[in-house]
Amino acid sequence: MSKRQIENQEKIRGFMLSKKLWTESLTGELPRFYEKFGDMLIFTDPTFQNGKWHEAGDELWKLVCSLYNGKRIGLKSRIKNDDFRTPQARLVFGDSPHTDFKDNKIRYTWNIEKNMFCAGNITERHRIASLNCKGEVVVDLFAGIGYFTLPYLVHANAKFVHACEWNPDAVEALKKNLILNKVSEKCAVHFGDNREVCPKGVADRVNLGLIPSSRCSWETACDALLPSGGILYIHENVTSNLNIKNDCHMAITRFQPLTKHSR
Repeated sequence: MSKRQIENQEKIRGFMLSKKLWTESLTGELPRFYEKFGDMLIFTDPTFQNGKWHEAGDELWKLVCSLYNGKRIGLKSRIKNDDFRTPQARLVFGDSPHTDFKDNKIRYTWNIEKNMFCAGNITERHRIASLNCKGEVVVDLFAGIGYFTLPYLVHANAKFVHACEWNPDAVEALKKNLILNKVSEKCAVHFGDNREVCPKGVADRVNLGLIPSSRCSWETACDALLPSGGILYIHENVTSNLNIKNDCHMAITRFQPLTKHSR
């Protein structure tokens, strides 16, 4: 940890001692990592999970905001293992769970209690932004709040994007983000299971941005491509570098019959 992080932890510990709420069991819940979106600070489990933190009330949260330069605080734990990848997050300090964040000149807004924002996909978001998709149609099979849809439209200059999403809360945020970035006229939002609502035979490129695996929609992706073919961007968790070659070979092997079927 940096010197600043250690100093912040000590100030929080000192505050809790002054309120006679400190116990050594809280040491593991002192902030080590956090995310910041606009003025929203988000701390991940196990940070601030014990009830004693909440006994300290707003006075503690105001101190935390001053230390980490925020105005609102959210706490989150692991994403639910459901079809919507629902975040388990809650606002503990501040007036609204809605936040606004700008990355690479693209504005994103979402409700932290209903939608997730994956800061870890920044490399892929920026890679997409660097593409030249002028005159092309893109299908985004797992659009979410627009993590990849927006870079295709704002920076890669795609002619049109078909964005598929089945989480109603994500669809609401996606539509707002399209308007915020002034690209709503170049995007059709298809609400529902992409295997049922995705258009066929339209795409130069198809984005399959779902982890741990997007295999459930591989056939849908092939059907979405133009009859002349196109590019698929497949997302998949890989356990080690040694498995990458095998996984790529497996993907190619599985896609061959799908492409023949879809043509």
